[in-house]
Amino acid sequence: MTAPIAILAVSALFLGVMLTMSRWLAGHLPASGEVPVHFNWRGQPDRFGSRWVTLALLPAIYGALCVVTAWMAAIRPDRINPEDFAPALLGHLVTSLIVLVAHGLVMWLMLRWVRQQR
Repeated sequence: MTAPIAILAVSALFLGVMLTMSRWLAGHLPASGEVPVHFNWRGQPDRFGSRWVTLALLPAIYGALCVVTAWMAAIRPDRINPEDFAPALLGHLVTSLIVLVAHGLVMWLMLRWVRQQR
């Protein structure tokens, strides 16, 4: 598997999970009005805005980052050494996991906020 294809495959999996979490949470958020878009270190909302900012911003940034990463690997595939690819893919996996966990944390905090509003 070449570097760009592997990066895109891993990215598609993680992006799919993030979008699924966002879609699920969208069904639990109020249809109108503002929702938290930022939380302080205690997990309390400290800024409010459109629900789509919170649901879509991190997946959109992650998707763009993954496309740029794969594009950079595809520019000169002849210069990618197979031995160097494993650490790069591992780094991408670790970064992807961090972003996925951060998105999950924000989704959990929003769900907790919604339940407190009832």
